[in-house]
Amino acid sequence: MRSGGRTECAERAVSPVVGGVLVLAIVVTLAAVLLFMVYGLGGETDPTPQAQLELTPDEAGSGYELRHLGGDAIGDGDGRVVVEGVANQSVLASKTLTASTAVNVTPLAETISILYYSDTGESYVVATFDAEPLPVTPDEGCEWVDDQTNGGTDDVTVDGIVVNCDVVTDGDVTVEDGGAVVGDVDGEEVTFDDGDVYGDVTADGEADFANALVEGTVTSPQDVDLEDTEVTGPVDSGGDLTLDTGSSIDGDAAGDEVDLTNSAIDGSVTATEDVDLSDGEVTGDVDADDDVTLDSGSRIGGDLDGDEVSVDASTVEGSVDSTSSVDVSGSTVQGSVTADDDVTASGASLVGTVESDGDVTVDSSTSISGGIDGNQVGVAGSSVAGDVDADSDASVSGATVEGGVDSDGDVTVDSSTEIAGDVAGNEIGVSSSTVSGGVDGDSDVTVQSSTTVDGSVESAGDVGVSSSTVGGDVAGAGETTVDDATIGGDVFEGGSFSCSSSTIDGEDCGDYAPEDYDDYSIRRAR
Repeated sequence: MRSGGRTECAERAVSPVVGGVLVLAIVVTLAAVLLFMVYGLGGETDPTPQAQLELTPDEAGSGYELRHLGGDAIGDGDGRVVVEGVANQSVLASKTLTASTAVNVTPLAETISILYYSDTGESYVVATFDAEPLPVTPDEGCEWVDDQTNGGTDDVTVDGIVVNCDVVTDGDVTVEDGGAVVGDVDGEEVTFDDGDVYGDVTADGEADFANALVEGTVTSPQDVDLEDTEVTGPVDSGGDLTLDTGSSIDGDAAGDEVDLTNSAIDGSVTATEDVDLSDGEVTGDVDADDDVTLDSGSRIGGDLDGDEVSVDASTVEGSVDSTSSVDVSGSTVQGSVTADDDVTASGASLVGTVESDGDVTVDSSTSISGGIDGNQVGVAGSSVAGDVDADSDASVSGATVEGGVDSDGDVTVDSSTEIAGDVAGNEIGVSSSTVSGGVDGDSDVTVQSSTTVDGSVESAGDVGVSSSTVGGDVAGAGETTVDDATIGGDVFEGGSFSCSSSTIDGEDCGDYAPEDYDDYSIRRAR
């Protein structure tokens, strides 16, 4: 019976071993099942892209720029990246963002999320940003546009609703009564009447805007009219461009004729015809093939280039260049004035020089910080900080010239004029004025009526000095007459000499013997 007992004990001894093996098998099996449940059928999930992204406002409009700064590429063009909270969520469906590249997005929500979808459909957040959303909520999308335009062929009117889609059609596009388009607009004739667009506008015909907002650019081969309208980008018109009633363009503007009334362009203007500004402002340059007119407090922040130019009660921060004439009245030009024809300045401030192939007329307390170079030059009741050069006659009356006056024609100086330099010309007459330099004439010279000449007076013709003072010599190739005058130097005469009630070189003129004119030339040569 002992053997039987041994058998029973042996059977009992096997059970713990078998149990341990079974427990281990169960644990391994459970672990495998758990791993299977977590990781699927032995595969791995798509790794979430690791990228540095930046969202910054677009200065040209209400949109934002999503820029890739580094890390994994985003997009891959397979539709696995969605940008939530913007007008076009599939903006990265066919585009890949890599380092230093960017896309523009238009926010519709305060939070913008970039989501990555794995092959199993699970979503992962790549990045989130705060943004300032558009002040509109979309009512319709691209299906509505396709239906209303009959597949992009018919006219369409966006009346009081917000459409989140590009509106593109061969027909006309009208946005009115508070309607808005979140996207681009492209049509034949485009009309906005109390409507907005958050995108670019392209018209094949005319484009008219009244009480509108364009968060983008405007392009048309024909006329573009803006009334109480803001455009945040450039405007390119193949016809006339008109801005009225507080309209503004944040960018450059181009057209045939450009007309601004109580409006502003934050950029430059290019016109194939005229440019007219009335209480208007252009922060950049103005370049016109025809005439340019500024009045009523208008301002140009850069240079002005045109044919005939008129600046009235306005300001040009740069220079003025004209292929015809320039008229500046009650205005300021911070740069130079250059013209192929006449230049007239009245009650103006010209900070640079004035150069003209025609005549130059300056009056009514005009101030010129540079010099004047023209054909016939007239300066009255004004000041010139530089020289006055004339190819023909020059007249300076009641004015101040901090340089000299040099003319190929006759020169007239009168009415308490002050000239800091020399006066040179053909026939010269100086009356009731002060010349700090000398006077040199190729013909007759007359100095009279309480005039003071600090330098010498020389003439290749006759010389007459009366009731005046000359600090230097008086030399004339012809007749020399001195009457009631004071001459600080000597008198050199080449023809005849007469004097009365005068002092010459400290002597009474009755006792003075003049020197020969030829000796004066020798003295000057030395």
